[in-house]
Amino acid sequence: MQVEIHDGIQGWMYAEQLAWLADQASVRHRILEVGAWAGRSADVLSRATPGALWVVDSWEPMDPEDETVSLDAAEAFQQYMAAVGYRSNVTTYRMTSAEAYLVTGHLTFDMVFLDADHRYRSVVEDLLMWRSRLAPGGLLCGHDGENPDVRRAVEELVPGAQYHSTPQPEPFADEPSLIWYATCG
Repeated sequence: MQVEIHDGIQGWMYAEQLAWLADQASVRHRILEVGAWAGRSADVLSRATPGALWVVDSWEPMDPEDETVSLDAAEAFQQYMAAVGYRSNVTTYRMTSAEAYLVTGHLTFDMVFLDADHRYRSVVEDLLMWRSRLAPGGLLCGHDGENPDVRRAVEELVPGAQYHSTPQPEPFADEPSLIWYATCG
C-alpha cells in the first residue's frame, strides 16, 4: 500500500520500514502500537488501516542522557498530538504499557507493534502482556530487532519470528535496522 511518509515527524523509522508497516496495517482493523514518541509510525499506521489504532506511550524518556533524542518528552507528545492525536480512528493512552494493559482489558487486536522501552525486562513484559491480546492469526511485530535485548526477548518468546532488514545510514551502515514479526494464534 502506498502511504505518503511525512518527514516532518521525527523518529527513527526509515521510509522502507514505514512502507512495510503500512502494508501490514492496510489489512488490519484493530491495531495497537506501544511506543509512539513523536508519532512517526502512528501517523502511517492510522492512515493505512481501514480500522482503528490504539496508541500507548508514557511520553517519558527511557534514558534522559541519550543524545540521539532530539525532543524532550513534552515536545514529543505535542508533536504526536499534532500529527495523529486529532484523528477519529486513534485512541491515545498516555500511560505505561502495564497501566494501558489493565485499562484496555476488554480489547483484542489483530496487529500489535512494539517499539517502547528496549531493555530486556521491559521487552519481555510487553511481549507477554500484549501477545495475550492478539486475535487468532494476529500479527505481533516490533522495531529495533538489531538491539541485543530486543532480539534476545523476541527469540525467547516469539518462536519463528522473522526479520525485515533495512539498511541504515552512516555511522550504522554495517548493521541493518530490523523489524521483527510473527503471526500468532
